[in-house]
Amino acid sequence: MLPVYGPYGLNASQEVGILLAQYEDAASSYVPLVLLEGFAMGSLCACALLGSYILWIKLRSTTRALLITALWFSLTVTLIHWALSLRQLISLINGGLSEDTGSDALSIYEELDGQQIAQYQAWQDAWELLLPLVTETVLFGFSSVLFAVTACIYTRRWRSQGSLHFSPMAVVIPTLAATMYTLSMIHWAVSLGYFTRYRTSGKSASLHLTLVVLLSINAVLSDSIVLWRMCVVWDKRRLVLAFATVLIIAISVFNVLNLVWDGASVKLSAIPSPGFNVGDTEIIVIYGKTYVGLAAAFVSLASNACATALVGLKAWMHRRQLAELIRANGRRTLVERVMEILVDSGIVYTAIWALYCASFDVSIAPQSITPYSPVVITAVDHLDYVMAQLTSIYPLAIFILVAFDRVYHTRKPQMLSLSDVGRRANDGREAVTVTFDIDVERTALGRGSAYPSGGGEHEGDEIKQGHS
Repeated sequence: MLPVYGPYGLNASQEVGILLAQYEDAASSYVPLVLLEGFAMGSLCACALLGSYILWIKLRSTTRALLITALWFSLTVTLIHWALSLRQLISLINGGLSEDTGSDALSIYEELDGQQIAQYQAWQDAWELLLPLVTETVLFGFSSVLFAVTACIYTRRWRSQGSLHFSPMAVVIPTLAATMYTLSMIHWAVSLGYFTRYRTSGKSASLHLTLVVLLSINAVLSDSIVLWRMCVVWDKRRLVLAFATVLIIAISVFNVLNLVWDGASVKLSAIPSPGFNVGDTEIIVIYGKTYVGLAAAFVSLASNACATALVGLKAWMHRRQLAELIRANGRRTLVERVMEILVDSGIVYTAIWALYCASFDVSIAPQSITPYSPVVITAVDHLDYVMAQLTSIYPLAIFILVAFDRVYHTRKPQMLSLSDVGRRANDGREAVTVTFDIDVERTALGRGSAYPSGGGEHEGDEIKQGHS
């Protein structure tokens, strides 16, 4: 006869049977709702940020303050509801066996049959992927809104100008945007499929490698965009081009080697000892388990840090050249504002990469979602999932920020819509290319930089699309 545990007189086998039924109900009922609300939360956050900016431009001070307050109050209420739903789901999962049984968990496992142990362990492993998946779902909703806004701006501009005004290179820009967003969407779908498969069939080598491939491609594309902006800001000087080329080659090579190494380690069920990083705590191994993967991550960090620093240096040099003009009229040129956006956003993006690299060997924000499990969820597990979304969000956000900044500085506060952004993004005389990767043309840094920035028709700034 099995010993009796818990306050309800149930033995270990009975408690595990009830717990497995509880897990199945949570996975089929609560998890889809939490993920759906998470996607909605990410979308609402993006809408709140963009909506607040538009309301700030188009309405008077009193009205816009009330509407913006109401918008953020609604978002806060929705966020609280979603957070409580997530907390309830975690409590349901983390209930585990009763506290009385927890004093001798090993003996309880000995009393279960092999099938119960396998089912219980499969659920324990699957739940460890839930919180990173929720985090990625929120950012996927955020990136979806940014992509929709970007697509709307490009569509408006295409209709207003006609295809004859678009260079062949301009077609590559929206294609690149769509590619990166599509890759991030596929990454989210694979992550969801991995969670579903994990609780029934355990680990999947093919899905694991797919996640690594998708993140690697987006990381290489994102870093290439960042380095290309740096080259354009520096007027495509040979030394800067050579430096960027070396970094892009290094990023690509290390990412390819990491894929090969991961593929070999999956087939061999072990990683060769010379390339093994014993300090890595990733649940889904992306970069941190091998030294080749660590090199790929740190080269990406270095490329973003160098690009941000060089753009910041160019912005400082540009500001010094225009110091007298700025003191005279108190205005900044569009080129200066664009470079400030690049620097500010680059600092944030580089900080995220720095946190990602540090979290490979340092346990940041550890959390255990299931009882009696030796695996702890840390910041690196969340970042392994969300970096695919962040690499897509970063260039999209810069495009929208520059496009909206152009509208704000070329007109008085009045009605603003996405069609305005699409049309007004091409007015003026100073040549500044604002594309998906926010190129700043050499003419903007040369002859056109003398034009002051301001509102109305006399600004003398031009935002155009495409590469020179």
